[in-house]
Amino acid sequence: MKVLVADPSRFMRNVFGSIFLARNIEVQTVENGCQALIALEREDFDLACVALELGDMHATELLMCARARQRSNVVSFVAITSDREKAHIDAALAAGFSACFHKSNQAAFEAYVDTWTASATRRLNGSVLLVEDNEATARFCREIMQHMGLTVEVKASAEAAVDALRHRSFSVVVTDFVLAGLQTGLDLIHFIRARPGAAGRTPILALSASDNAGQRIEILRAGANDFAHKPVLPEELEVRLRNLITLSDLFASLDAQHQMVKDMAQRDRLTGLYNRHRLEELAPELMAESRRTHKPLSLVLIDLDHFKRINDTFGHAAGDKVLIAVASVLRNGARSEDVAVRYGGEELLLLLPGLDVKQAALGADRMRRHIEGLRPSDIPVTCSMGVAALKPDEDFEALFRRADAAAYQAKQHGRNQVIAHQ
Repeated sequence: MKVLVADPSRFMRNVFGSIFLARNIEVQTVENGCQALIALEREDFDLACVALELGDMHATELLMCARARQRSNVVSFVAITSDREKAHIDAALAAGFSACFHKSNQAAFEAYVDTWTASATRRLNGSVLLVEDNEATARFCREIMQHMGLTVEVKASAEAAVDALRHRSFSVVVTDFVLAGLQTGLDLIHFIRARPGAAGRTPILALSASDNAGQRIEILRAGANDFAHKPVLPEELEVRLRNLITLSDLFASLDAQHQMVKDMAQRDRLTGLYNRHRLEELAPELMAESRRTHKPLSLVLIDLDHFKRINDTFGHAAGDKVLIAVASVLRNGARSEDVAVRYGGEELLLLLPGLDVKQAALGADRMRRHIEGLRPSDIPVTCSMGVAALKPDEDFEALFRRADAAAYQAKQHGRNQVIAHQ
């Protein structure tokens, strides 16, 4: 990156130039407006930091001349001034300066430079679906995106883009309005916004060569997040994409936080197993699946033996360690499709899709033996288990009662055993 600093004062040129140099940004300094215009014509700059009063001209004159010559129409201009008149500052902003800082407020200026530098230099991670039927424009956009660190997939029609979106997700969609095929970019935007969940919130940048304001408004109303007029400048495309990738990252972070909160609400805080609320959601689904596929569904109820005695003898902290250790056995011994739940107190349970009562009882006994060998904090631990398999037209309460009765029978018969009810 390269920055131009224009100020009649050598001292101020050094002060503001040093701010950029400290951030490893190349700096060229000039003392008046004419020198600034010559520099802007000869070289490419990413930012021009200009005093409002340049001696030979006002900064707004410099800005208008630079814009008129087109050479510098992509440079960001920032004004620095010793004038505290708000009207003068507002006039500079109205003329096209991105920001205006008082020379005594270097902290605010440095904060601006840090933000600008981070935005301009950060390589991005993400994927872009570029929908453009002009090969030259597609190549131009793809090169800019790849230079930013993005992976790019190009499609020439809305139909091809829709097919791609059905098979994978993208961080951003960039689409022209006029496309090959029967559908337009507007149709593609409608398709994306009609999709459920995160797919329907994919950020969209629309491109169009048309000056039709009504068309532009319709594109934004349909759900495009941003709009750029073609031919789009490389710097403009990059900035707009950076903003949308940031938006995409925020959406992803928000989704992850929502999922984390949802998961926390569904899990027991101590053991990390699902809680009863989640069981009430999952049990009907698993039962319906069992009946639809004619595959068995078994329930294992686990009751820790003499748990009250453990709490009374060793303390509740030790009891918590016992529960955590037993929950770990369930989690590690279960298959990915199994559901492990802390039902309440020292009662845990497993829902085992696809296993009949005999298979479930064998698996439960393996876990029982593993639990017997745990000895968390040197505390002996055993459990009594009851197993039952879902019967036709049986509800969950009936299934649970049969497994609970089997567990009670295991306790009555001496504990530390598995009993199955057919």
